[in-house]
Amino acid sequence: PWASLSPKIMGIYTGATVYEVAGVVAAGNAMSPAVASAALLTKLVRVLLLAPFLVILSRMSSENARSSRVQTPWFAFAFFGVCLASSCVQVPHVISERLSLFSTWCTAMAMVGLGLESDLKSIQRMGWRPMLLATVLFL
Repeated sequence: PWASLSPKIMGIYTGATVYEVAGVVAAGNAMSPAVASAALLTKLVRVLLLAPFLVILSRMSSENARSSRVQTPWFAFAFFGVCLASSCVQVPHVISERLSLFSTWCTAMAMVGLGLESDLKSIQRMGWRPMLLATVLFL
């Protein structure tokens, strides 16, 4: 039944259900570039909407109304700025292609960074069952 969904719907589903941005990128790209685009947009919009929600929630709490402060990640402001700029200004196709390539490179470097944080000993401590599951899911 999932195969009959459009890339846009599958991207929205993926972006709404996968926990991390890196996981959204990986899962979306495993399906198609169109799914990856919709998934990443959905995930980033969810991240952007989290800050106002947390501000409202903290204000509603009588105990933490004065002392709590919500921190918004810097990339949320960058995402909002790029969305606003691309809506107001037509970016030439050549520049858009180069920025897209740069974006892909940055995503790849982020994945490398995640891999560098992985600890081989902790993976060995998990045992063979999670590795078998990962292998089966990969195939």
